[in-house]
Amino acid sequence: MTIPLWLLVPLGFLALIGAVIALIVGLVLADTWLHVTRARRRVALAELADPTFNPDLDGLVIEPPHWKRNDA
Repeated sequence: MTIPLWLLVPLGFLALIGAVIALIVGLVLADTWLHVTRARRRVALAELADPTFNPDLDGLVIEPPHWKRNDA
C-alpha cells in the first residue's frame, strides 16, 4: 500500500511542526534543569562554607515597622 503524495506532504509538514515543538520543549526543560542544579550547588557550597547558612533567610534584614523604631 502506498501513501499518495497529496497526503504525504501535509503529514510531513505536521511531523516537522511536531519536531520543532518537541525541540523547544526539550530546550526549556534542559534550561530549567540547569538552573535548578546550579541553585542546589550554590546552596550546598554555601552550607559547606558556613554551616549556619540558611538560604531562606540569607540577606534578609528584619526591621521593626516604622512606627516602632526608636530613631531619636
